[in-house]
Order: sequence, then structure tokens, then C-alpha cells
Amino acid sequence: MSDQSAENHDKRLENADTSGQETDQGVLSNDTAGAPAVDAAIPPWEEQPKEEQPKEEQPKEETQSQPAVQPEKAFSDPFLQKHDGAKKTPRPIIEADTIPTSIPATVPLGATAVELPLSKNHQGENFYIASFFMPKDKAVLVHQAYDFARVCDDIADSPVLATLDKRGRLEGFKRALMGEEEDPDYQRGFALRQTLLEHSISLDYMLGLMDAFLMDVDKSRYQTWAELQHYCHLSAAMVGRMMLDVFGEHKSLYPLSDAICYALQMLNHLTDMKKDLHDLDRCYLPADLMHAHHVSMDDISAQDLSPNLRACLDEALGRVQDYLTVGSGLAQEVEDPRLAIEVSALITVLTKWHGLLIKNDPLAQEIALSKGEKMWHFMKGAWHGLMA
Repeated sequence: MSDQSAENHDKRLENADTSGQETDQGVLSNDTAGAPAVDAAIPPWEEQPKEEQPKEEQPKEETQSQPAVQPEKAFSDPFLQKHDGAKKTPRPIIEADTIPTSIPATVPLGATAVELPLSKNHQGENFYIASFFMPKDKAVLVHQAYDFARVCDDIADSPVLATLDKRGRLEGFKRALMGEEEDPDYQRGFALRQTLLEHSISLDYMLGLMDAFLMDVDKSRYQTWAELQHYCHLSAAMVGRMMLDVFGEHKSLYPLSDAICYALQMLNHLTDMKKDLHDLDRCYLPADLMHAHHVSMDDISAQDLSPNLRACLDEALGRVQDYLTVGSGLAQEVEDPRLAIEVSALITVLTKWHGLLIKNDPLAQEIALSKGEKMWHFMKGAWHGLMA
């Protein structure tokens, strides 16, 4: 390891236990511009008929009567119109009475032909929310979305399905979310769509997550950090924004939530970089960062970190620390005290996880908190959230 790399790593070791402290740093961005004003003009189908002046009778032309436009149907799902904008002939929206009516709130995992038997433990993954303090109605929605995500994730990561098969199944679930798929094998998508609409939660979030799963099928390398962050926006930040909406929080908090979600997803990728390359032939470490530190795929496949890969990992962890710093104030900003507890607990766990990666070698050993450590840090963070 060069003297400069060793000095930088020693500084990170000294700061590892103090990472995650609040600063006065601003948020990443704010893409929450206000919506345009609604035109309150009386629609033409509700205008009062004008008095007609007497005039000479003329032969009437036979015309076919047109039904009155019903705005609640014409604009029942504007998101579908947005996603179909590039098509010359948009696919018809399936009316509610054509979708199976006996959709259970919870569909057993692996219940249909397009779903796979559960192949891995998802308890520790980023979508799972510790819902000790979550109201029952919100917990049902979140767990239903989580089950949907884990089914799609298993399809995207399957070692036995061909690429076309993976894409076909994932696109089927996406169509079910959009109300464009009638095949009962995709009933989990129907059920989640129904629940989201009942709670007035936008479909954008889960559709964004579906786009991330589809990226996993087709894309295995990332050229820049910005490209990786875009993937993390779809795969993690969309879930964070949905959670804010579920709790009725303001959209101005999206940038803080995004930062926490980026940190969470990046820590996942950095922890599992050797496993992802070996099992899935995926590398989430951006190529430009690897090139800057003269890191190759062989370095990631090695038994332990090379000096160059250690320096590369430290730079990536520095950027993750920036995310944690930006998002550290989220727990103090949310209105719902139960969500504040959840967020504070999550930030505490991520800070500890970040410190473990600074101090340890993820190629040589498993970087993970034990159940006891997770509970301790969760309760520690929950206490800070309660006091916020």
C-alpha cells in the first residue's frame, strides 16, 4: 500500500466510530417543484344549454349520439398515460371489473407458475422494514410490497432462468401493476396495485423498483458513480419515498430520504462485491473508480483486499459517508414519531455497518451484524429517534 493510501486509510479508521454525525451540510437536491394550478373552468359537458332563437326548420342530418365524457374514468390512472407516451397505440387500461375480484391481501409466496420457490433469506435486505412501531394498516401495505419485491428479486437473480424468461416474468408483473395484465399468475401484482390505489399511494415507486429489477437482468457493469446512483435511485430511493408517502410526510424530505437509501444500497454492494461477481457476474463498483485505482476484476475475486482495492473501497466509503451526513437529519424532520424512531434506528445501524467496512476486509470475511448487535443498534437508534 502506498504511503498516501496508508495515511488516508488510517484517517478513516480514526473517524469510523464518529461517522454519521450531523453537520450543517445541505441536501443533495430538491426535485419537488410545485404542481401546476388546476384549471377550474367548467368542462364542456357540464355547461348549461343556451337558449336557442326560433329559426326555420331544416332537414336534420342523422348523427350518432356520443356518450358524455366521464372525467373520473378518463383520468382514473394518469400514470399509465405517461408511461405509454412513446407508443403510437397505447395499450387499453383494464377496467376494474375485468380484474379478478377475489384477490387476497396476502398471496402465499411462490403461489403461481411464474413465481419461484423461495431461494434465499431476505430478512436482512434493504426493503425489509422493522415494523415494531408501525400502525397495522401501514404494516400490511409495506409487507405486501416487500413480498412482491422479494418475488421479483428472486426472478432477476435466478441462476436457472434464461434472460428472456426472467424479462418476460418481470414485465408481466410490471403490467399487472399498471393494470394491463389479466393472467392470474400475476395476481400478486394485481393485489399490490389494488392496495396502493386504496391508500392513494403512487404506482411510480413500485414501477421504478421494477425497472431496477429489469436492469439487473440486462446490465452487469456500471461505468460511473452517477450511473450507479441512478440504479440506486430506482432500487432503493423509490422505496424510501414511498415510505414517506405512506406516513403522510412532506415531499420536501425526499432528498434526505434519498441520501439514506443511497447509503444503504451502496453498503450492500460494497459488502457483497465478491459474491455478486462470482454468483451473478455483476460488478456494482463503477469502472471509472476502479480505473483510477488500477483495480481489476481479478482483485475483486481475490482472497483478500489488495492495496489498490483497499484504496478504491475507502474512496467509495467516503462517498457513502457523504450520503449518511446529508441524510442524518431526516429523523428530526419527519412529523410522525413512529417513523422518526424507524429512521433513527436505520441510520444507527448503517453507521455501524459503514464502520465495519472501514476496519475490515469484505473479501476475507463476512461483514455483518449479529442478531444481537442489530437489535442493540436498532434500540439505540430508536431511543435517539424517540428523544428527537
